[in-house]
Amino acid sequence: MEKLTSPANIKKILGEYGVTLSKRWGQNFFADGNILDKIIEAVNINENTQILEIGAGIGTLTYEAAKRAKRVTTVEIDTRLIPVLAKTLGEFNNVTVVNGDFLKTDLSNLWVEGLERVVLGNLPYYITTPIILRLLEKEFDAAKMMFTLQDEAVDKLVATPGSDKYCALSVLVQQKYTASRITSIPNTAFLPRPEVSSAAVLLNKREDACDMDKGWVGFVHSLFSQRRKKILNVLASLPVCKSISKAHISDILERLNIDGQKRCEVFSADDLAALYTEIQK
Repeated sequence: MEKLTSPANIKKILGEYGVTLSKRWGQNFFADGNILDKIIEAVNINENTQILEIGAGIGTLTYEAAKRAKRVTTVEIDTRLIPVLAKTLGEFNNVTVVNGDFLKTDLSNLWVEGLERVVLGNLPYYITTPIILRLLEKEFDAAKMMFTLQDEAVDKLVATPGSDKYCALSVLVQQKYTASRITSIPNTAFLPRPEVSSAAVLLNKREDACDMDKGWVGFVHSLFSQRRKKILNVLASLPVCKSISKAHISDILERLNIDGQKRCEVFSADDLAALYTEIQK
């Protein structure tokens, strides 16, 4: 197979199938083999790995994953790219291409038992948060997730409590995963070139990670919608606490060693998860 990170080859392949790239779907394809190698190496894919990829494009990342993994399922929304993928991935019998919107596609039968679950994705910048939130749901339960994202989005995933970038998404990810920036990616590494710089981020599932119920996501978003207010006052205003007196909320905070006079934004994912669990009792 011709080198899929070559800008000339990308243009040639797309031209053969009459495909013009769509801003609607945020299509920016890998055009730097060195960056691709760093991403693949960081994930450590092997014969005991099963992959879910979000957005195949022309199959650049898919191809490298398929060479190493036991099985690969890739979800691609652009119907025009399905025949392209049939060509670029034609040599593999361990790849399944699903044509659909990841946020709407039923993937309940995605995983097989006994293989490590890994998610990969060069995610469109405009829809990063909804995709990551779905991947945090119990049905996916991936051991590792590797994404290339807008640099600012990676800043949020790795942000520490109290920092400017620390937000609801930081908490929701860090409650289940340890986030690490792998490498910065200049816009020249993509075709076409995006207007912003990117980075690769690796999420490793925490050994002590636990599944939270659906109310957890809303709880965290509610806290961070008032991130600069004292957490005691914010909690007292939330529907989830409507049957709890402010004095009782204060007692809960004290038991958990959470200072009710501090802002929501200074507490770790573990602090807030413990708080949510206690409130639910």
